[in-house]
Amino acid sequence: MERVFLLLLLEACVQSPEATPIGVPPDAPPPHQRPDAPPFVVRPDADVGIEAVSVWGSGPRDVYVVTRTQLLHSNGSGSWSVQPTPEDHPQSIYGTSASDVYLAGEDIFHSVDGIWVPMNAPVNYISTSFGWVWAASPSDVWAGNDELLDHFDGTGWTEEVRVFGLVPPDPQSTAIQVADTQGLGLSGVWGSGDVHVVVGTSVIMSSTVPLGFAELKVGQNKWTNLLDSHSPLDWNVEVYGIVGSDFGHIWAGGEGPPGYSPHIWRWNGSAWLTETLEALPGDELREESEVTGLVLLPSGDLFAVENDRILHSIGDGTWQIVYRTAAPARALWAASVDEWYVVGNVIEHVRNGQGRVEFATPPAR
Repeated sequence: MERVFLLLLLEACVQSPEATPIGVPPDAPPPHQRPDAPPFVVRPDADVGIEAVSVWGSGPRDVYVVTRTQLLHSNGSGSWSVQPTPEDHPQSIYGTSASDVYLAGEDIFHSVDGIWVPMNAPVNYISTSFGWVWAASPSDVWAGNDELLDHFDGTGWTEEVRVFGLVPPDPQSTAIQVADTQGLGLSGVWGSGDVHVVVGTSVIMSSTVPLGFAELKVGQNKWTNLLDSHSPLDWNVEVYGIVGSDFGHIWAGGEGPPGYSPHIWRWNGSAWLTETLEALPGDELREESEVTGLVLLPSGDLFAVENDRILHSIGDGTWQIVYRTAAPARALWAASVDEWYVVGNVIEHVRNGQGRVEFATPPAR
């Protein structure tokens, strides 16, 4: 039944618009900083780093960055201000417009006229805070962390994970059933209409091998597993993020074999496929690297963060290195194919292939 169900969804999916390449050759050297940027070089032992973990903007003149202790905001001028919030340890930022922005931490906060209002999202005894938040609209907000996944429909929250211990799984529940002997790290949701996909990493306590996790929910139905024993996400992988345009065009990023190498996988409506990432000489000597951020633009252009590299794809299954960042990065947000904000140890604003480091040390409160 699951196979027939997935095939029906595939037939119903809407094709994405054809993407246009941005025209950066794969062998292009790292670009120089913009003329208006001061010289900046990060020494290996340099004492810099704001530890930024999330970035989102409604436009290039309205950008938020989350660090481990602060929420920063920029109007695009190059200066950043600390935004007062009730959250001491923010984790993630996302929104659907300038007036609909969400902040994840010990609770989910919604920005109302510039004031962050707690939404009282439920937690459980295993996960007591939120590591990420995603929204398609004010009536379709998702937040999660480890064995925690909540959905807000505009009026109230629904807990989408049920953790069971001595109490057996509930066959009537539509929630994801997770045993307390199973380690689960949910890392993101993508959705369109009634169709939603959640990804993450699962570890059986008796094993140290991480397993990919991907499940589908349509409407109020139960969650359906999108992995099988032949899936490239099934064994020794960790999944850190997801983007998509429709059920036949979903991308997830993370790390996997051989070793701990960067990976991007695409769901084509019936199976996960491994995409091809451009590599550089000497990459085989790296002990570990991973894809930690993904962005999909309305044009169909895709961008990904892999340590100090920005990768680009037009959705053809291949990814090219189009930029080398000034310092290790973890997340990015793209205003267009020509303008991005990349964050990690620093905040870097890239425009037309040239970057400017706008913050390298934590600003004062």
